[in-house]
Amino acid sequence: MTVSCLLFGLMPIMWSTGAGADFMKRIAAPMLGGIITSFLMKLIVYPPIFAIWKWNWEVKPALKLEATQRGELIHA
Repeated sequence: MTVSCLLFGLMPIMWSTGAGADFMKRIAAPMLGGIITSFLMKLIVYPPIFAIWKWNWEVKPALKLEATQRGELIHA
């Protein structure tokens, strides 16, 4: 919702041709790039990083601890 509102709000600035439009386009272009980049990072990049982090620092140690409590031999 936030990303779509910002995109819809900045698009008219990017398409404007009136007085001062060249200055406003210079401001709106980096904002659009940042909004799109952060949106893609949240959807594509951060979830795998979180999953790897969770596996290495929570799940894997818990599995090792459980295996050692049962007396199994661990190779890793």
